[in-house]
Amino acid sequence: MTSLYHASVVNIGEHSLTFRASGTPSQLDMLIRELSVYGILEMARTGIAALETGDKCLSEG
Repeated sequence: MTSLYHASVVNIGEHSLTFRASGTPSQLDMLIRELSVYGILEMARTGIAALETGDKCLSEG
């Protein structure tokens, strides 16, 4: 499932799994439908986001 939805596991808890996924809105809608049978405790859809890699932040010059 992770490769199908460009997802990666971020944390494995005793009773939960946290991961991040990226894709088109319709791909993410399909993922949410598939995960709904297991129960989604929390979710955030951020839209387009960008993060700087390395030691600098986007807000630094």
